[in-house]
Amino acid sequence: MNPDLKDAVKEFEEPDAIIQINPLTGIEVTQVFNQAQEGELRVKFEGSWERIISNATSIWNTIGLPSAHVSVYFSGNYYVSKNNSWVVAENLVNFIANHIPQKGAYYNSSDSMNIERFGITRFSIERIINYDKVVWSYNDSIWVPNLEIDSIQEAIDKKEAKRNSYLKSCKKIWLLLVLNSRKGSGSFEIRKEVIRHIYDFAFDRVFIFESLTQKYFELHNEVSYNSL
Repeated sequence: MNPDLKDAVKEFEEPDAIIQINPLTGIEVTQVFNQAQEGELRVKFEGSWERIISNATSIWNTIGLPSAHVSVYFSGNYYVSKNNSWVVAENLVNFIANHIPQKGAYYNSSDSMNIERFGITRFSIERIINYDKVVWSYNDSIWVPNLEIDSIQEAIDKKEAKRNSYLKSCKKIWLLLVLNSRKGSGSFEIRKEVIRHIYDFAFDRVFIFESLTQKYFELHNEVSYNSL
C-alpha cells in the first residue's frame, strides 16, 4: 500500500478504517494466528505466559531481588489459568532466585535440571548489562509453522460474510490480514506459493501484512490476477 495514504486513513467501526480518497475506501483488519497444538490457538497460551511473566516481575521486585534480565522458555502446551498464575509465578521466582549470578555475570540453565515442573524448558539470568530494574521476558519452544493456503482462505471467508455491510460506509473495501510476527502466535514461514495462489474473494483488494518486517503481500483472485 502507498505510504502516502497514511494521513488519509482514519479509524472507523465497520470497517476498521476508512481511507479518505476518491472513491471512499474501507479497510477491514483481522489477525491470523497459528496453533500450539491441535485445535488450540497459540495466542491462548501466550496470554497465560504473559500473566506469569507479569506476576513474576512484581514478585521479584517486592522481594527485593537484584536487577537482572530473566528469560524463560515455556513449553508449547503449557497453560495456566488466570486464578493460578500468581502461585505458579511465585514458585518460578523462588526457584530461579537460587541461581542468580554475581553482577557482571550470566547464568544459563542446564539440561540436567528438573525444570519441566514449572512449565519451562530452560531459562537464563543476565547481569552483564547494568539494569536499573528486573526485566522478565519469555520465548516458547514451538517451531514456526508454514502459513497455509487453507488458513488464509478461511480468514478471508470469515470476513467475506460481512463485506456487504461494510460497503454501507464506503465504495470499495480492502481486507488486511495481519501476522503479528513479533509473537509466536503470529509467526509463520511465508512461502511463494501462498502469495501466488489464486484465492476466492470479492474484496476489492486483499493484503497480508507481516508486522516484524513491515512487509505487505497482495493476494489475488481470478479477476485481479487476470488484470496483472
